[in-house]
Amino acid sequence: MAATSHPQPRSATTATSKWEENMSALGNALYSIQSLQSGDYSEPLGALTDHVHTVKHLLKKRPLHVLLDPPPDIPAISYFRNSPSRAVTTIAALISLGTLHSIAKDALRSLWPFDDSVWACALRWTAYFLPIHRDHSLDELPYLLDKGTSCFLMIAALRIFESIASLPNEDAQNLFTSSDNNALCSIAALWALWPTITDELNAVELRVFQPDLCCSRTFTAVWNSLELDVAQDLIGTQLLRLVGGREKRVFRILAGHLRTTLSTGERGHAELNEQLLLILRVTCKYEWSPRTLTVSFVAAVIAVLDRHLLASPRILDSCLALSRIYYCCLHSDHFITLGLENGLFHSLVHHRTLCSICSTGAAPYGEESDSNRGTTGGLLMFIGDCLNSRRAVKGFNDALSKFSDRLPPMISLGGDEQAVILIAKLRHALLERVDLEWASVAVCCNPSVRLARARGMSPCARAPAGKRCTARRAVNKRTGPAARTAKYNFLGTMRAKDLHFLVAIARAFIERHYAQVVGWRSSYSTSVSVSLCISHLSERCTELPPGGAGERDGCPYPNISVTLYYHQGDAISRTRSLLFIPRRAPWRIRQNEFRLLTTAFYGTSVSYQRRQACLF
Repeated sequence: MAATSHPQPRSATTATSKWEENMSALGNALYSIQSLQSGDYSEPLGALTDHVHTVKHLLKKRPLHVLLDPPPDIPAISYFRNSPSRAVTTIAALISLGTLHSIAKDALRSLWPFDDSVWACALRWTAYFLPIHRDHSLDELPYLLDKGTSCFLMIAALRIFESIASLPNEDAQNLFTSSDNNALCSIAALWALWPTITDELNAVELRVFQPDLCCSRTFTAVWNSLELDVAQDLIGTQLLRLVGGREKRVFRILAGHLRTTLSTGERGHAELNEQLLLILRVTCKYEWSPRTLTVSFVAAVIAVLDRHLLASPRILDSCLALSRIYYCCLHSDHFITLGLENGLFHSLVHHRTLCSICSTGAAPYGEESDSNRGTTGGLLMFIGDCLNSRRAVKGFNDALSKFSDRLPPMISLGGDEQAVILIAKLRHALLERVDLEWASVAVCCNPSVRLARARGMSPCARAPAGKRCTARRAVNKRTGPAARTAKYNFLGTMRAKDLHFLVAIARAFIERHYAQVVGWRSSYSTSVSVSLCISHLSERCTELPPGGAGERDGCPYPNISVTLYYHQGDAISRTRSLLFIPRRAPWRIRQNEFRLLTTAFYGTSVSYQRRQACLF
């Protein structure tokens, strides 16, 4: 790239060259002091004193005071073309300013020559070099020159942000939210881009810039320096704007940062708890569902549990991180399902062998009655509740063999662990049966099918779930947009196949305990009502008041009304009412051609008509 700088007087050129030399020497001395303070660098005794003396000598020449001047009036890209050496040295001054602030503590406090007004000037320079505004999307962010210079510039900005975040929270929040800069937009964009940036850097650049952890650490520090609502409104909103409102992309970015932390070995272990907490804060208002959660994110969280927590000598750190994973599972059934597919169960069993503290007392965020085996016991209970889902059952069954090497040899499973495996095997056998019979019971759930049949139209009896059947298309033509936008609330957040799997679980229990259930029927009733709870690692059935009285109609087998209790999504109990009619009573089938199933969500009952196969 050819420089187009204007001729300068000899004295000005000499002064600029001298300033650049001073900045280079200052940066090297500051880096050496920082390395000695962190223990990453070994030098002869007395080297620290020599470096401190060098820094004091260079600071008297005021090389960093260039940052107190306003940025040039020309665009940054033109500044790089006209004065490339000066532009790069100014960026080095930003890095040196942040380094000087970090080492000027305790005995070295006298090294700091500025007051807090310098940070507003530094933010103006970062905004000048990184012109990131609210209207940018992640695919339209500006880049400067080559990749190495851009990375150098981004690290300079992060160093300034981290220094400001270390100030008292009120001062930091005033600086970050000032209208004179776009610091929060910049930190959000840098954090969103960082996994991609580090993937593109080669080994030499990674060794020189060491950017692997600085972005996550700085982003966390900036977020924590703000009030939670302010951080969510300003940084969180900007993140969603950058990714076009797609929460799934934010989860992918989180997965990228977790993978970066995993790749840093022991250096990244100290960052894990803060990163997991940051995940919960950033996504606390997101919908953790199949539309947003990604496999890469859940796999990265499980990898954190495997590679770091299990090998950690610090038990308290391990327990704290596990409690945050517990909260993720409490937040979303889909997280548990994806976790099972990635070996969550095996990781928990292995964790129990290394940390007994996590398996005692009450689980976090819950009551003593939820689990008496601590965090791992609560997680296993969530897994058992999640095995009411087809995908969770299949994923767990596949993971039992796929991740068997994660379990220590000759391990003895606990009672709740054995209960999870037993339920999973029973449900998987049932799932194979359900899949075989699905074609015979899958019918259109559209309430308008009955109307279509009454009008002589031919509904499709085996329309795939979610597809518009012939009857629905015909009714749409007659009733207009209102019918096309109808929502069938009987499914709630479940797919039709998962709803049928719940029915099959209840039916299988009734079949296994049929003699006991029939024995609860009163002599004058043609039906019996029972309560069935399929949660908390057990299937429990209790008698309810008998069904309505009526004359015996000649059939020795009663109708069985089942009130099914289970857990879904947010650990809140759900209720569905099911009615099973025996095949030996065909007149009952004719009278109940469309059997009534009722869902109850938070006390609101929604009924729907659906043809149900004879279950006995």
